[in-house]
Amino acid sequence: MRYRDIIFDFDGTLSDTYPVFTEALLTVMERHGIHDTYDSVYSKLKVSVGTAIGAYDFGIPYREVSAEFHDVHDAIAPLCQKPVEYAGELLKFISDSGGRSFIFTHSGGIVGKMMDIWELSKYVTGTVDGSYKIPRKPAPDGVLILVEKYGLDPDSTMIVGDRDIDLESGISAGIHGCLFDPDHFYDCFTPEYRIDSLKDLITIIS
Repeated sequence: MRYRDIIFDFDGTLSDTYPVFTEALLTVMERHGIHDTYDSVYSKLKVSVGTAIGAYDFGIPYREVSAEFHDVHDAIAPLCQKPVEYAGELLKFISDSGGRSFIFTHSGGIVGKMMDIWELSKYVTGTVDGSYKIPRKPAPDGVLILVEKYGLDPDSTMIVGDRDIDLESGISAGIHGCLFDPDHFYDCFTPEYRIDSLKDLITIIS
């Protein structure tokens, strides 16, 4: 394999999280008497959860809104959140080809829970998640932890994510990057590789 070790972002890359994120934030907004369109909330969440929450005046501290949002999301995610199309096939292909898959995300315990539900945890060698008290992306700290812990060779390691900050964290750590952007939110960003389907990554890494 050209790229043996693949570091995946979770939300929006392996997990089709943003529709569920959007429903969760709309629910919280409705509780506080705030209204906006689905598409508008979705586009803000694609930047970051913090950006989306910060765009509205809830009248209470951010940390309280964030906690409420995550409580709502974590309650509904096991019922309706699904992996991105071809995520399972891709992870299996990497494993069967002698490669390794990793996850770098700022989300917490819901990540492992969802991967277990989807029966995909067996394909993941290691994860850096929200339990690590490290700077947020685009800081490279999470990537560097994986590189050091698992002896990853930067020349044969790639990060795959749905946002520019995912790739920027990998670039800063000296590894390769592929942007997964099927909805073209980041057309102005110029990545090393770009795909509209996870299935297309197989050709790149092989």
